Amino acid sequence: MGAIDDYLAELEPETATIIGDAYSLATELVPEAEQDVSYGMAALTYLGSPMLAVKLAKTHIGLYPYSPAVISDVLGHLPPIRGLASAKGTIRVRPDVPIPEVLVRSLVLARSIEIQAASTSRRRPRAPRTTHDG
Repeated sequence: MGAIDDYLAELEPETATIIGDAYSLATELVPEAEQDVSYGMAALTYLGSPMLAVKLAKTHIGLYPYSPAVISDVLGHLPPIRGLASAKGTIRVRPDVPIPEVLVRSLVLARSIEIQAASTSRRRPRAPRTTHDG
């Protein structure tokens, strides 16, 4: 079992189903994603970078795509979702209703594209340095 499986096993069945469904959708969208721990939370990682964590808090379920830019972009393009609130690094949803699929889908796709772009730019060969013998 992985970190997410272990985390889901600790939750009440209804909550585990809600959070588990979000992770299942994320892995359908990005099959290469792996279970790991990031910032102390069970998370999916992609190409070595954290992609998504979904965690129960006292009054909400938090979705953490590890990117304020992704949160801003996704929320700027979705219609309003009842019961949703956001902050710099998280989106909070009610714990008693399923997490909207369009929200999970949008976050995962945007974050995976961001990770791919960063991974590609890290792998580009650098131009050789030139020295000037003066």
